[in-house]
Amino acid sequence: MTDFLIASHGVSASAWLAAFLHTHPKVHCVHGSQMQPVSGAETYDIDAIRAEKGMAGLLALAQQVRRGAQQRGARPLSQVFGDLRAASDRPIRGAVHSFRLRDLPGLDPGDRAAPIVVFNLVRHPVDVVHSAHGLLRQSMRIDLHEAWWTAGRLVSGHLQTIETLAARHDLFPGDPEVISFFGACLALEGLAADQRAVPEVRGKDWVDWAGTLRSEDVTGDSQTRADLLTRIGADPVAARALPDRINAHAGGGRDQGPRAKWARWSDWQRSAFQTFFDTAQLRAAYTGMGYDLSMIPEGAAAA
Repeated sequence: MTDFLIASHGVSASAWLAAFLHTHPKVHCVHGSQMQPVSGAETYDIDAIRAEKGMAGLLALAQQVRRGAQQRGARPLSQVFGDLRAASDRPIRGAVHSFRLRDLPGLDPGDRAAPIVVFNLVRHPVDVVHSAHGLLRQSMRIDLHEAWWTAGRLVSGHLQTIETLAARHDLFPGDPEVISFFGACLALEGLAADQRAVPEVRGKDWVDWAGTLRSEDVTGDSQTRADLLTRIGADPVAARALPDRINAHAGGGRDQGPRAKWARWSDWQRSAFQTFFDTAQLRAAYTGMGYDLSMIPEGAAAA
């Protein structure tokens, strides 16, 4: 029996991966702060949820996600995995994107007899911001707390940068499109925090460190998926069909890589990304993971 965690900042094909793992007959895998298996359908399809459940259904989803995020890490991991055991008799149990890597050093493992296999799921930073932008555009429409939290972080930590770029590019700083894109760039700070947490996570006695997973490899390479299943003790041959695409947060851009997305962005968006990216100092870490960052100019912070 194996317990595993695949940590992820989010918008990194985490729902797709959780759905794929849960198709294995020996694996019970939940996703996100809701800690539920992924059905394979679009999880945050606002139009579909509203058509089926009305605005009350949308608000209930937002509240559920918010509660889960606020309670992240509130219980010992032994209790978290105890709940997974109670929910399914499958011998391999785990969670994807229920925690970020930076959350793990502060977690209480509880009374555990065996370590937890831990991976960190990553994605190209341009793709992360592109998808986070789409997700924020949706979530800020229905979750006032998300809008308040995002705007608050921007004002408290980045107001001068935003106003400098707004003046340079003739932007209204309070425009929802502007706020949601700058809010998406905050993800780069989270990615940096995850990278800083790696040494401490690897040193935890309850962690069986399994390394980094690139979402591009997980979704596009069958050998990567087979190696992942083997690492958590599951027979790769028993894996079933791949799930459909899940959570197309940004809309459009399917099968287009980060270079094409970078080219489609406006000048102000590239400047915003560049500023947050340079401040986060992600280039060395992500180049070391094999990512092509050549579309992002070096040493050209905009503010």
